[in-house]
Amino acid sequence: MKLTIILFFIVLFILLIPIKIRSKIIYDIYKNKGYLSLYFYKLKLAVLTLSFEPMKIVIDNKKHKSYFYLIKEKNVKTSFGDVYIEQLIKKIKINDFRTYARFGLMEDCMYSCLGTACIITFSSILNYFLFDKEGVFRTSINAYPDYLHNRFLLGYTASISLNIILLLYCVVLTLIKRRKEKWK
Repeated sequence: MKLTIILFFIVLFILLIPIKIRSKIIYDIYKNKGYLSLYFYKLKLAVLTLSFEPMKIVIDNKKHKSYFYLIKEKNVKTSFGDVYIEQLIKKIKINDFRTYARFGLMEDCMYSCLGTACIITFSSILNYFLFDKEGVFRTSINAYPDYLHNRFLLGYTASISLNIILLLYCVVLTLIKRRKEKWK
């Protein structure tokens, strides 16, 4: 009996512990190629390539490509995974958000500095909108001019926390939403 109670509390403790997942997005505009990395503590979960096509984002792992449309059409039937990801994104809590950028126009320091200032301004506005939507979290912006090369590199890293109960809750919400769509 004691062992059952101890196991129950251990399982309950595991369900309530927040899972910390870090992600990094690095994108080069000149090459239209970027990388999306996901880490669970120090363990690398996935490294995906990412590119933009007109009105969609293409995420490619070595097995298949996934397309995420920037503008959704109203009559398109959504899959379970799309609805689940949408529900999960609404529930995720951001712990910290960092911006890393390098901008340079070869041997033109004034435009390199102005471009870096524009990146800092854009990142500050983005951080403001994230603060407004998500609440208080840590943020930092590291933008550096590059005086020797033509370069525009922009990277974001974020650390989020979620727990297993939240994942299961999103599954239930997705199932309910899919049932309501079938009833209509």
